[in-house]
Formats: sequence, structure tokens, C-alpha cells
Amino acid sequence: MEIRSADGVVVSEVEGVFPLEEATTYHIQMAPGMETLSAKLGPRELPWHEEHRIFTLEIGHWIGSAQLHIWQGAHETAIPIEVGPRPEKLSEGAWLALLNDLEAWSPG
Repeated sequence: MEIRSADGVVVSEVEGVFPLEEATTYHIQMAPGMETLSAKLGPRELPWHEEHRIFTLEIGHWIGSAQLHIWQGAHETAIPIEVGPRPEKLSEGAWLALLNDLEAWSPG
């Protein structure tokens, strides 16, 4: 199994967790010949594309820890993921400074 971004970059495991980014699409590539029944992130089942042997994982606008579950035959594998913010997203300090500037520019 391999997790790749939509543009093909492999996501490497870091200290037992796969770091993913919010608002991004990933593909979970399964090895040829592996019997795969399903994959879920929380209660949401991931779409399977038999031709390419991939599940599509679309991360929305949220951050935090989660478990990706993959069933191969009767065997279940739990894969820890950590979804972080997009790099272009404002930090908390920058966001507060922006709000303060807006309030000064247009009170109320």
C-alpha cells in the first residue's frame, strides 16, 4: 500500500503516522493481487477504482488525527493519519492581525 498526492508524490510515514494536508486529494495505491474489500475514513467509505487499483481519499477543510481503515479479505489494517493545515493558510497570529486591521479600517 502507498499513499500518493493527486500529482503522484508519495507521502512518507513519519513516526508511524502519515502526514496529510487539508483540502487535498490523495490516492491509496494497493499492490497488484491483493484482495481488497473496502477502505473507510471514519464512517465514510472511499471510492475504489479497479482499473488503477486505488482508493480516492478527499480531505476536506478540517485538521486533526484520524484512522484510515482498509479491509483486505478478512484482515483489517488501521493506518494513522494526521491532517495539517494548508501551507498558504494564515497562522492564528496573522489571522487576528488581519481582523484587527479590518476592524480599524471599517469599525463595526
